[in-house]
Amino acid sequence: METRKKVFSRNQGQNDVRQSQAQGDRETGGEESASLSEAFIFKLSKHLGGREEVVRGKAVELLKFMDMELQQEETESEKEQHRMWLNYLSMIYSQRPEGKEPPRLQKAREDFHNVIKPKDKVKPSEQYGPAKVYDWDFERLKRIQQQQKGG
Repeated sequence: METRKKVFSRNQGQNDVRQSQAQGDRETGGEESASLSEAFIFKLSKHLGGREEVVRGKAVELLKFMDMELQQEETESEKEQHRMWLNYLSMIYSQRPEGKEPPRLQKAREDFHNVIKPKDKVKPSEQYGPAKVYDWDFERLKRIQQQQKGG
């Protein structure tokens, strides 16, 4: 199976594909990198029924399907983070502490807590700050409207 750096139309020959592949290998040092269309095909073909449906699909619909797919993956990732956190807490609280921990071990435990603890979702309102409040000059608006009517 040939991997391609770019997706070509059906009427172009195999020479273009081979040249593009060789050029892509030279540019990336032999590493493979997927194009945007290949990413859409990989992510969406199982949901839309196959490669042909993705290739012939409308761009707006494909973007929406991709957005839904990424949201689903994010939700699954969050579930997994919460599951790991609960397992960790249950293991920690099921063991009895044996005296005082050395400071180095305590620091390592706190670092591990910070890494494994699920991150809180940031609400869009908190992310961008408070909404701007605009003051309207209604007197000026009335004067402009009167000038337009009278004038």
